[in-house]
Amino acid sequence: MVKDDIDMTERTKPLKLLSKEIFSGAPLYSTEKMEEGADGLPLINIKDVAEGTIRPDTCRRLIPGDFKNLARYLVYPKDVVVTCRGSLLKAAVIPENIGKALITSNLIAVRLDELVLPEFLAIYLNIKEGQRKILTSATSADTRLVLTVSNIEEFEIPVLPINLQKQIIDLTASSVEQYRLSLDAAVTRKKITEQIIEELIKK
Repeated sequence: MVKDDIDMTERTKPLKLLSKEIFSGAPLYSTEKMEEGADGLPLINIKDVAEGTIRPDTCRRLIPGDFKNLARYLVYPKDVVVTCRGSLLKAAVIPENIGKALITSNLIAVRLDELVLPEFLAIYLNIKEGQRKILTSATSADTRLVLTVSNIEEFEIPVLPINLQKQIIDLTASSVEQYRLSLDAAVTRKKITEQIIEELIKK
């Protein structure tokens, strides 16, 4: 079935029908052979995936040199990466400020077509409903997550109108910002409380 044949009356579709490409990252042993350098490519691994995005400050930067088949492991802004190893399933959108980056074999990348927004896919894969459905197709080794490209291709993803996807994205962004502000306020209150206690003790 080609993308033009997708029946939009069906609420979910396998991810492979909503994507231009789904691929795994570079083998870990091959990335370990690369030299680090400030001007190198960002290397994205599990630790760099957090809260639906990538943390550029935690990414190692590697100089590819004559690394074979480099292009097949590169991701770009708006690609979605999904952890396929580890203890937690996490998904994130590659941000504009990273540009192109190299991913390790602990991640699988999804390059979507126009029917699903990258931010919406990451949100769905990070919420309980999405994870519950997805993890049923995963295998595990000592309770650790093991996903393959084939597993991810078969993920059933809701196909919603773009305007509804945008509403969900905006709602999530607002919630994340409120959560961040609440944490900042809690940290500030804690510091003030500690200062008051110290002053009271000194009296």
